[in-house]
Amino acid sequence: MILSLAFSFLFLILGVAFWWILDTRQRKLLPPGPRGLPIFGSLLNLGSLPHRTFHELSKKYGPIMSLRMGSVPAIVVSSPEAAQLFLKTHDSVFAVRPQMEAVAHMSYGNNGISFTNGTYWRHVRKFVVQELLAPAKVNSFQGMRREEVGLVVEEIKKAATAGEVVNVSAKVGDMIENMTFRFLLGRSKDDRFDLKGIMTDAFTLAGQFNLADFVPAIKPLDLQGLTRRYKEQSKKLDAMLELIIDEHEQNLNTGNNRDIVDEMISLSRNNSSVNHQELAKLIDRASIKSILIDIITASIDTSFTSIEWILTELMRHPTAMKKCQEELTSIVGLDRMVDETDLPKLEYLYMVVKEANDLDMTEQFGLTIPRIEHLLLVPKIRISA
Repeated sequence: MILSLAFSFLFLILGVAFWWILDTRQRKLLPPGPRGLPIFGSLLNLGSLPHRTFHELSKKYGPIMSLRMGSVPAIVVSSPEAAQLFLKTHDSVFAVRPQMEAVAHMSYGNNGISFTNGTYWRHVRKFVVQELLAPAKVNSFQGMRREEVGLVVEEIKKAATAGEVVNVSAKVGDMIENMTFRFLLGRSKDDRFDLKGIMTDAFTLAGQFNLADFVPAIKPLDLQGLTRRYKEQSKKLDAMLELIIDEHEQNLNTGNNRDIVDEMISLSRNNSSVNHQELAKLIDRASIKSILIDIITASIDTSFTSIEWILTELMRHPTAMKKCQEELTSIVGLDRMVDETDLPKLEYLYMVVKEANDLDMTEQFGLTIPRIEHLLLVPKIRISA
């Protein structure tokens, strides 16, 4: 018994010594940084506010430092000059994406836009920009956007007349979901599945800390139960996307008013324009689903979060809200809704949106107070259509 304990202790010492020597050799090739612990690296030292821990460490190790997040080596950049080197000057060298278990399960193996890179990423990006975000395509849906906004305004006007409480978050979320359906999928909202609910659950699940992403050796154990939940959510996503794609395949639109799903199906059949011949060789059904998930995520989550945050900040700053109201009254008036053609003239509103988005980015890193999760209010000001 004593002999086996002695051997175990000896192996432990030898293992730590081997790790120390190997880590010392590797550190000579890397920027300075904390050594960390075996297996866990610096994970246990980050605390509940990692950005502040990184800031304190940068005071000691400089604007470019290295550390290990579990078994994953990482470089932390803490100055604008260093960030420019990584993100702009040498962007092509460092443009890699982390291998995350949530993405592997819920984004079809990194076949989309957000978590891929290289030639495939450039082809997909070119396709999305030309076929979905081209000015002519965006402008063709201007009437649809005006209609959806008008419906929300009418609902708020009715609530104002009755003195009822309005859940602005829910109204905005429903409006963006309807726009997403019509813009991306070429149809009105489908009651057979809850697009916003499914995507929101996926966002929440993907945002949870997964220890297995940093210590891959424990991945088969599924200690946090996240792998099981990823697979369950993936089945819901897949069922929804299969339904969307099947219906488009049965009624494929080959005219000028094709939506993004029609475009990708035609591309996978090599029936698309000569502009995307290289992507046509690479895209398949899994790629279509992955790209759709990324586009829907950008459409729903980004827009909803921005609008909710901007409204919250205006409520917290009545002076800024009053200036916005005065600008809208002087330029647009009270007899009609704001039109997209009015936006270039609304300079103060533009500054409010830009500042609120900057604050939102800051809040994501824990530097300001959290926003209101569900914005409820009783509208008092008359809104004219």
